[in-house]
Amino acid sequence: MASSDDYYDSFIAEMSDVINGKPDWKPFFKKDDKIYYDQGELRGEEFIFRQGKLKGNSLAKINISSPDFNNPIILAEGTKDNPITNFGLTMDHIFFTRSLYGANVSLFKIRSGNQLTQLDFPFTPGYISFFGESLSHNNMGVGLDGWTSNYTRYIIDKKGNVQKEALTNESEYRDFANIISEQVMVSSHDGIEVPMSLVYKKGIKKNSDNEVFIFVYGAYGESLSPFFSPIFLDWAAQGGILAFPHVRGGGEKGKDWHEQGMKNLKYNSWKDLIACTEALIDMNLTKEGLISLYTNSAGGVTAAMAVNERPDLYSSFIAEVPRLNPFGLESSNTASSTSYLEYGTVKDSVEYVGLIKMDPYLNIKPNTNYPATLIMPSYNDDRIPLWDNGKYIAKLQKYNTANTAILMDIDYDSGHETFGDYNETIRLYSKIFSFAKSNMKN
Repeated sequence: MASSDDYYDSFIAEMSDVINGKPDWKPFFKKDDKIYYDQGELRGEEFIFRQGKLKGNSLAKINISSPDFNNPIILAEGTKDNPITNFGLTMDHIFFTRSLYGANVSLFKIRSGNQLTQLDFPFTPGYISFFGESLSHNNMGVGLDGWTSNYTRYIIDKKGNVQKEALTNESEYRDFANIISEQVMVSSHDGIEVPMSLVYKKGIKKNSDNEVFIFVYGAYGESLSPFFSPIFLDWAAQGGILAFPHVRGGGEKGKDWHEQGMKNLKYNSWKDLIACTEALIDMNLTKEGLISLYTNSAGGVTAAMAVNERPDLYSSFIAEVPRLNPFGLESSNTASSTSYLEYGTVKDSVEYVGLIKMDPYLNIKPNTNYPATLIMPSYNDDRIPLWDNGKYIAKLQKYNTANTAILMDIDYDSGHETFGDYNETIRLYSKIFSFAKSNMKN
């Protein structure tokens, strides 16, 4: 039974009864058991699952006939900084991933007898996905991706040998051969260490003249996992720096990282972003006037509130289908009317105050110099109603005292983050990056 949480109440029934149209649904695990709703698999009499813990999470199993989620068999442990993020099953093996600070992923195999082995690849991936898994054999397919490494598929055979899968064509991107990535830790307003991924050309001069493009999200426990994108990497190839702050509200450090950036603690998300932006300046990588900020969807709260508090830090603010007025969520008739579970409800006096403090529209300040702003809503968005973005832009145009462009560009054909074909995607990001580039203030 779904909510915006990672943990659900779950029920179970015999497949034969389901097929006959008379399922006898019985309680299985409860929300309090902290079983990740999308991370449970049946293999014979075993139910294998990912479970939240006080200091991280674990991969565990129980017998389906006598489930005891309070005392499962623990197969592997994950910590807050390096949680278990995914797993896949074959006939005799279990494969699982750990993700260090949301950017460096390692892959492990559990054989019969709970023997644990780490598998090595030619590069350290930032993201791993499984394909071709089956309980009828012991082969497993994995797809590897990273900030500077193109998506590559490998096959792990039953003996544990790793080799490239030959069914897909690999594209060479020689223009990006000298692009590198690193991860730095930034101390936030309360002393908490926030990971930030940086992507740039090898040998770049680390001085204050570098143009920076920041992409941030920080909501719903979703990690900003490394992805290979020639569109983004072109910024680095031209001498700029890409920065990806892994702020609270995301899932980079597990469930607790999410909870520290939701409801009345949502301020941690944008204060983490501000701290990361200031760190880029303190590291002499850039300066005010050369930093563009981009986000989408629920990341609008994080990014726009950072702009409200520190408009001087950013040369431009760009947001695609962003959430900019969460205070009005419960009165809307869209699919996001239940998002109060993430942001808070007006029906609770404490959460009500938190909603007001996090609302970008309500916190726009009069007589303030705001950066150039481009907001791109979609007319057919089923999550973010058009009035959400329209109100924000109208108020910002009224209060802004700087000679900067404050624009709204409506997509009348698309929905929420539906780009159309590849050419439409190219056109979208051409707008985003050209707006960022043209508003740099050297």
